[in-house]
Amino acid sequence: MDGIVGPVTGRALVSPRTYQARYPRGGALRVEINLATRVLVLYQDNKIALISHVSTGGGYWYWTGNGWAQAITPTGHFRTTVYLPGWITVPLGQMYNSVFFIDTTYAMHGDTYVPVNPVSHGCVRMPMDIAAFFHTMLKTPGTPVYIYN
Repeated sequence: MDGIVGPVTGRALVSPRTYQARYPRGGALRVEINLATRVLVLYQDNKIALISHVSTGGGYWYWTGNGWAQAITPTGHFRTTVYLPGWITVPLGQMYNSVFFIDTTYAMHGDTYVPVNPVSHGCVRMPMDIAAFFHTMLKTPGTPVYIYN
């Protein structure tokens, strides 16, 4: 609050803690998404190239028009399938620079509202400034995407 770096913050800046890979043999280029901490990590050449907070499935129930569905982000091992640039409109709303990982159903995409808690219908929301370039850092189709709790 006073603009002075205290000893704890000073030590953290000098010796920052790194993010521990969950799938170190999952591919030199890969995305890991930790649902528990709401963090997306992009690896290039097995090195961290990007870390971003994300918002994922909120767990609530919603009406799809054909029935009820629960807003969850599926866990498992996937691969990017399609990239759709700019704003697109889907039945559940709008998405920006969408990189899909399950057909064209679930995507990692930009949104103007990305809180630190899970609120999406199941997609992985990322901040707009990250979504502006995220798609250029991986291959679509084909980049492994690992989602876990």
